[in-house]
Amino acid sequence: MNNARRDEYLGFFSSVATVYQNRFADPLWSRHPNVTTSIIESLGVFLEGYAFERQGRPEDFSHVAADIITALGPLPLSPHDLWRQFRSKLGAGGLNIKNNPLAPKDTPFTDKNRRACQTRKYSVIEVANSLAVPLVQWIRCALREDRTDEVYAKISGITGVSDKIASFFLRDVAWRYGVFPSTSRWKLQPIDIWVRRSAPLLGMTGNDKATAEWIVEVCSTVGGKPEEVNQGLWYFGSEIAGSQYRLKQALTDLDKAKSLFHAHLDSLRRAASTIAAVAAT
Repeated sequence: MNNARRDEYLGFFSSVATVYQNRFADPLWSRHPNVTTSIIESLGVFLEGYAFERQGRPEDFSHVAADIITALGPLPLSPHDLWRQFRSKLGAGGLNIKNNPLAPKDTPFTDKNRRACQTRKYSVIEVANSLAVPLVQWIRCALREDRTDEVYAKISGITGVSDKIASFFLRDVAWRYGVFPSTSRWKLQPIDIWVRRSAPLLGMTGNDKATAEWIVEVCSTVGGKPEEVNQGLWYFGSEIAGSQYRLKQALTDLDKAKSLFHAHLDSLRRAASTIAAVAAT
């Protein structure tokens, strides 16, 4: 793929990103309107929308965590009390303690080989308590001050939060508040299966770090926002193409990609019209 066509695709994925923002990000963040002033709401948006986005995680986890957080009393928060509430709602089994962002440091668990272990990273509550300001507010300030490495290390230091989840959260905070660091911006690029599949078709070869750096670099040449391109890449692959076969078709024929996108938008319009009609009855 030549650079001119690649740049057309970058613009296309930035457009696709607006659908991700309106369908997924905006509704989530709107449920937590005070994330920059409220420690509780800042934790709520992280726990509901990001912290448990690990493949194969139980679907109940994020909802239970969000409910517990919203019902919390005065600060400071007790990591152990919150963990006990989480366990009481879900039972002692199947908590995936090793990868649970609510499990405090040194929480005991038994690994798959039946060995006694303890968590080595911190719970999100312990991290929030160490900041003394809302998590989103701290991230926003850190990104504005180009402290990307620091904030990335802090978020990925939470139990169960992988590099991809950390990048996912930082990307959306940066997009939401328009704070784009000039250093280590590639760390705001979550690389999932859809971005990984798309990159070679756009001319990139290499590992996940190289892919993230490449997206940032090529966007800088056209004045684009790599965070939006990343959102669009994921949304197009996951919600529109839906298969590697269809993705390959779309990324070798921009007209095909646009046709799939417009068909998807038409489907959303019809759904919205139906919902409005039902709501009016």
